Amino acid sequence: MSIQNLIINGSFETGTLTPWTSANTTVTNQFSHSGSFSARFQSSPFTSYIGQFVPLNPGESMEVLASFAKVGTAPSTPVFIQVTFYDSLSNFLGAGLGTTIPVDHIPTADNDTWLEIYQTTTPAPPNTAQAFILIYTSPQAGTANVLVDDVALLLSVSTNGLNEFRVGTNASPLPILTNLTFLPLSTVTITTDNPGDTVKLTASIHSATSSSTVTSNPLQGNTVSYRIRRISPNQTIRTVQDTDFDELTTDFTALDNPGVGTFTYVLEGNLERSTAPVQTEPIQSVVFTAEEIGPNTP
Repeated sequence: MSIQNLIINGSFETGTLTPWTSANTTVTNQFSHSGSFSARFQSSPFTSYIGQFVPLNPGESMEVLASFAKVGTAPSTPVFIQVTFYDSLSNFLGAGLGTTIPVDHIPTADNDTWLEIYQTTTPAPPNTAQAFILIYTSPQAGTANVLVDDVALLLSVSTNGLNEFRVGTNASPLPILTNLTFLPLSTVTITTDNPGDTVKLTASIHSATSSSTVTSNPLQGNTVSYRIRRISPNQTIRTVQDTDFDELTTDFTALDNPGVGTFTYVLEGNLERSTAPVQTEPIQSVVFTAEEIGPNTP
């Protein structure tokens, strides 16, 4: 099994927008999520966008990834991400994804902080030959320019007829952990077709305390818990804890042997405790994946 990115120049490292179609958008080397470049949407009074067609077959679904930041401290304009399906004659067949980043929900690039979006399209309908991804802004007065980088449409390509790989769909917006109640961060669904197969689940969560405590005396911090839970039949697969004094990235994996079928897993988090004065723990980004591996696969 391999993962194929259908997007060309999704990180804009050519220094140009080719082969994207675009309006009121430029490439900049002032800010980037990775590499040296990103695309910059102009704010009000313009509607800015980038779009690209990719080849796709009926029944295939894609994982949609993109990272966003704003320039300066003014509120960010709303951003919309759409994926639509077309046949070989460019006849519209249906929508595969529509998601919105509300106004002022994008962090500033001045702090080197980016909002990472992970979504999954619906399966492509019959007669699909291509898909079109469109990322655009809605003009609003007094809003900041928005940056986009590392746009990807990921397609799982099986090389042995066995393995499947899926990227989870994140909660939107990502929650702020405030107490012992577990809140959903991301959900992923995967199908296994062999009784001996294992589902390998991988989670990476980036969070921050509501205010930095690294210079406080005595030291203050938050203890957070994350768990991966299988739904139907309900079972907790793994729970981990971590302590945060400023910013924190928690990475962990879990293995499950659910049998044959289609299974949904949810990644959840809570705030176990916080030293006085009590703080919250905003979740900033999440990557949650599931991979079907054979009995002899490491």
